[in-house]
Amino acid sequence: MIKPTSPKVLLLNPPGRRNYGRDYYCSKVNKANYVEQPVDFVYLTGILERHAEYLVIDAIVDKLDSSACLKRILDFHPDVIVFLSGWVSWIEDFPFLAAVKQHLPGSRLIGMGDLFLDRDVFLKHDWIDAVLYDFRNTDILEYLSGNVQAVSNMLVRHQGKMVEKKLAKNQAPKTFRSLLPRHELFLKHAYSFPFAKRLPFVTVLTDFGCPFRCRFCVYSEIGYRTGDLAGVCQELELIRSLGVREVFFKDQTFGIDRQRGEALCRFMIDNKMDLSWTCFLRVTQAKPDFLNLLKDAGCHTIIFGVETASQDELNRYQKQTSIEETRRAIRATRQMGIRSVGTFILGFPNEDQASIQNTIRFALELDPDYAAFNTYVPKTEAMGFDSSLNHRYDQSGIESNTNAGNGVLTGQEIIHWRRQAVRRFYLRPRYILRKLLRMKSGVELKMHLKSFLFVMKES
Repeated sequence: MIKPTSPKVLLLNPPGRRNYGRDYYCSKVNKANYVEQPVDFVYLTGILERHAEYLVIDAIVDKLDSSACLKRILDFHPDVIVFLSGWVSWIEDFPFLAAVKQHLPGSRLIGMGDLFLDRDVFLKHDWIDAVLYDFRNTDILEYLSGNVQAVSNMLVRHQGKMVEKKLAKNQAPKTFRSLLPRHELFLKHAYSFPFAKRLPFVTVLTDFGCPFRCRFCVYSEIGYRTGDLAGVCQELELIRSLGVREVFFKDQTFGIDRQRGEALCRFMIDNKMDLSWTCFLRVTQAKPDFLNLLKDAGCHTIIFGVETASQDELNRYQKQTSIEETRRAIRATRQMGIRSVGTFILGFPNEDQASIQNTIRFALELDPDYAAFNTYVPKTEAMGFDSSLNHRYDQSGIESNTNAGNGVLTGQEIIHWRRQAVRRFYLRPRYILRKLLRMKSGVELKMHLKSFLFVMKES
């Protein structure tokens, strides 16, 4: 029961001129015109339930412009606004959010997103009242109750001073207990996912962060914890009770603890969950016995971070995988009858045209079911992001004016080669025919058509 005096909390994904994805510390322009569920908000609903009156406004999925979004915000008149932003969209986000603050000077604004990993962003904008670093713990409840000193992972302006509580990676608890999120709230909107075989779908996190230290990836900087497995199983039972059968496991590495991953799969098999799902996996995990278990549990698509055809680059950025392991993983996944997605990064610092062309050839050689070609951007502290906020960073590589080049190639040249990669991969007649023959549902046909039209438009 919500008390009449409970605070009003707004979870806000601001409007934007592009199809921005800002959740889970990774901002980007979404490819293929899909809109993922903001997983930060999914799990904050479970934490806020019974403690606050809350509302989710996702202006991206609902296609709200600034005036329509502002009206909804003012109609709700929140005490606290938790908003998403990121390197890709802050130039649009900040003027809008500052205007919201002017309309509602008594409302406190709490930021979340990749750019807030740089504390200077918070310090330079006094309309931001706090930064929430962890959406899986209960810091937000301590903040709402006024017990600011009890938070463990936040930046807060409090009584004219800054309270900074940020756990070192080795200080964070190794596990957390999931509070059941309100997945049903996100089923009412037109979220889509390019690899879904059925709609609607839900997004699930069984852990937080990533245990690996790839220097180009933001998840290397937020620590790593696993969710209590009993809580995860309870969440899957809730999802099934909602009539949903499609899941995107957004763990950055599903089942990195092999024993835990196997236990979760066996739970889905033994309880006949009838879920179909997509996950991220490292190529080193793609062993036939584990892949077979994933398939039996309902996994139909696996996303692998291939990154590059250069072993030197993989070593330099501490990927801890090899080119041959990647070949074996894609081959084993294909043999198991599971679809594969390879993600690639073009334009690493000082990478030349020949290296990029080699990565494109490698993508064609691997021939996964899908390929995502991203451009390198310095979004991590280790890679030296520009804390002066002079740049936007879009790893999708859709807009050339967000890419400053890499010291060898200009931003326009890197974008050109990304477009060439997309066209060479997806416009192969044999590839198109294979996709048409394998489609088994109207949902898949719709997703593929949507993706094809996007490829033609943006490439």
